[in-house]
Amino acid sequence: TEPLNLCSVTQLPQRLAQLEVQPDTITTIFPRHKHLMIKRSQRCRRCEHNLSKPEYNPTSIKFKIQLAAYYHVPDIVIYRIGELVPGKVAQLVIKVTNPTNTGTTLEFLSLTKLRELKDADKEVEKEDKPVSAINPLRQPSIVTAVDQSIGLATAQIALPSSKVYLPPRDDAAEFDDGGVDLAGHTDDRELVVWRKSNKVGLRLEVTPTTGGEQVVGFGIQYHYT
Repeated sequence: TEPLNLCSVTQLPQRLAQLEVQPDTITTIFPRHKHLMIKRSQRCRRCEHNLSKPEYNPTSIKFKIQLAAYYHVPDIVIYRIGELVPGKVAQLVIKVTNPTNTGTTLEFLSLTKLRELKDADKEVEKEDKPVSAINPLRQPSIVTAVDQSIGLATAQIALPSSKVYLPPRDDAAEFDDGGVDLAGHTDDRELVVWRKSNKVGLRLEVTPTTGGEQVVGFGIQYHYT
């Protein structure tokens, strides 16, 4: 018997992909046809505007209209966190990044305030019924999303009342020896820990209520200048 070489033996998904042959070794695998992949355009259900429109060039992967939330919504990442003890205040530092080329002002909202704003937006939507721009007789089907964040928070968080300014994104900022341009805004020393280009570190206080993994909930409101 020859020693077993795991690199030459097929895996179970590879065998199940070819049930008629079920190859035992890599050398007996047959090439498979690749499924057809196409580019799709996405339109808004309210105004029929193009949200994403691919390039006509089949070799290009870029989109003409980049309106995904990734390109506009500030990115929030946990940068550093202290020891979480139930009933005691812990320090939490988050890193907020501005992905756009324009400055923005960021404000934190509690879950109660966030629900009030959502309810106010729903009342405005009821008064202004959407009408299709292409075919006025066709009413777009809008599916109401369920808020899955209700009841998930297991820790209390103290949100700052002051606003935070995020400078625009600048790819050449890492080669600039000058400081960050705040455009006339003043930082709160108790809130802002550090700054670097379009990134900022913010200090928050978290109070866990139970042991184990903790979940905090808050909203953000941002305005581009």
